[in-house]
Amino acid sequence: MFTCRVPGLYWFSATIGKAFGVNVDYAKCSIMLNGAQKIQLYTDPHGDNLNGYSSTGSVALQLRSGDRVQVGECSNDAEKISPDFRTHFSGMLVKPDL
Repeated sequence: MFTCRVPGLYWFSATIGKAFGVNVDYAKCSIMLNGAQKIQLYTDPHGDNLNGYSSTGSVALQLRSGDRVQVGECSNDAEKISPDFRTHFSGMLVKPDL
């Protein structure tokens, strides 16, 4: 989770990867601002449950001090999402408010 201390325009990106060797129909998560979904990441193996697949999404958000951005609303089964380098969350300040 990221908590904003410097108000401004931020760019966030997240990638979710389906875990290798896990038999699932899909894996999903969302980038959320203060508990509200802003963008959904969704990966569907299209019948190949053994290999890993990933989905990446990015969003620009205008934040105020105290706003919280996180990846949430993930698939019910945590083992569907790969815990290694195929899954990550990052953000950067593009332009602070003056």
